[in-house]
Amino acid sequence: MHEFRRRDFVGGRPVIDFVNTVTARNGEPVDWLESYAALQHWAAMSALDLRAAPASGPEAVAELHRCTALREAVHAVLTAVIDAVPVPSDAAATVEFNWREAAEHARLDVATYPFVMRFDRSAGPDHDLTRLRRRLAVDAVDLLTHLPRQRLRRCPGPRCGWLFLDSSKAGRRRWCDMTTCGTHDKNRRRQRTLRSDADEYARPRRVPADGHGATRPRGTKPT
Repeated sequence: MHEFRRRDFVGGRPVIDFVNTVTARNGEPVDWLESYAALQHWAAMSALDLRAAPASGPEAVAELHRCTALREAVHAVLTAVIDAVPVPSDAAATVEFNWREAAEHARLDVATYPFVMRFDRSAGPDHDLTRLRRRLAVDAVDLLTHLPRQRLRRCPGPRCGWLFLDSSKAGRRRWCDMTTCGTHDKNRRRQRTLRSDADEYARPRRVPADGHGATRPRGTKPT
């Protein structure tokens, strides 16, 4: 199981970080949520700071599948925005379905500040099991209805493809994280420069040897 770390949360919104639980989307994708236990671990580490209810068996597997279906639907919507193509109707329907299900049992708790959206336990015995998905669905719709489109990015790093919101002042952030993809790119460019310089130095050149126009290979002494 992937050991989630703080560096895995760079999306700028919980639901984007959830989308990024699949890595290397631009290569050979790897799903880090291979079990319900992995989903629990991610939930506890995320900005939601949510303890997903302990579960096992068919119920846990079914809820994991519902969560990943929501994840892929949000990814499809966001990448459509980035690529300036129509949003797939099935993806939009999946997001809306999960949001409607969450909204049916949501209430705004104004007892403390900041206010918190809570889900009524009248949602049924599976309330704790579905709480994470409902929180993500609400965050997804809030993001999509207030989306800073010009700030939505996709990391071009090899074996990455993560999404993120560029919150930099200049709006020129390119990488999901400078300490990972950014550093790797910097190192690759440095290696290319070094190889290019080495090839240039090793290439034979003819330089003047005497006043009569004769030439000799670079690095040899005139006789």
